[in-house]
Amino acid sequence: MPAFAAMAREHLDDIIEFMPSRAILFEEEGMLSLGAEGERAFGRRHFMELMSAFTSTPLFTVRHGRAELGFVDPLSFQVRRSGPAVLLLGGRSWEVSQVDWERRVVYVKAAREKGRSRWMGSRIPLRFELCRAIRRVLDAGKLELELSSRAQGKLKEICEDFSWIDATATAVI
Repeated sequence: MPAFAAMAREHLDDIIEFMPSRAILFEEEGMLSLGAEGERAFGRRHFMELMSAFTSTPLFTVRHGRAELGFVDPLSFQVRRSGPAVLLLGGRSWEVSQVDWERRVVYVKAAREKGRSRWMGSRIPLRFELCRAIRRVLDAGKLELELSSRAQGKLKEICEDFSWIDATATAVI
């Protein structure tokens, strides 16, 4: 669970010991699940909020001076070149000047360079038919639709990244 990554091990041990003792969680064969008291206290409409606190990637608050600009995924700090990350937030580019990992706060200053913010996504499984259609497009390198220049460029870039795809064969990754 991403939310526990920054916690000290002794705090995690205390939590894991406390929650089953109160039936908030129960343990069976090394797996923790929501217990009777946890279901009563956090179940129904509150359950999704509780679970998202444990399963969601922790976001970083972005600040320019005292102003809070929004939130970004930590994936946004990964850059392919040397130098600071440049974020895109609120339609503007912001250069990361400092990251407070403990408090999950990022301090930024205005930037002229083009910014980019990235997000992990939801990992929702796609239907078989859609996956096959995507594979056919990547193999052919084109769509039977009229695309903007930007969309054509992006499609070409993605097709190059997946140049190994063959619509008539099965790929094992």
